[in-house]
Amino acid sequence: MSHERRDCRRWAVPAERREVTLKIGRKLVPGRLVDVSAGGFAIQVASNVPVETGAQIEVLSCDGIHLVQVVHTDRKGELTFLGLQRVADAPIQEVRRRGGRHVYHFGNPLFIFPVVAGMIVCAAVLLSAWRGPDWVAKAIIRPAVRALSH
Repeated sequence: MSHERRDCRRWAVPAERREVTLKIGRKLVPGRLVDVSAGGFAIQVASNVPVETGAQIEVLSCDGIHLVQVVHTDRKGELTFLGLQRVADAPIQEVRRRGGRHVYHFGNPLFIFPVVAGMIVCAAVLLSAWRGPDWVAKAIIRPAVRALSH
């Protein structure tokens, strides 16, 4: 007879997704995700981590923040294995999208500088083309040569 009490199937976690952080009160504790199911997680932490059955903690993973309840703890030598039941999930917000594409500059104040510089260069080129080569030589090139020769 099996001792399996889970209602949902367990899924192994790829190596690149195993690192998690547990937020227990105000303390951040590193952990390793062992497996995942629809109902919760199995996580291993160092044996000195103070966590009690029934406590609600947060798990910070690459998928988001998960509020979980500690269902059981099992200490084995230097490690403690935690059985955690999902209470609520808060997925990580994706980068803002426009027209189906990522907008990587969102929230970056340095994005404005190259945009303004590009607009000034375009305006100068269009003005130069509209006013003609004589105006460009008289208004831009000669003053620049005089300023640099001093």
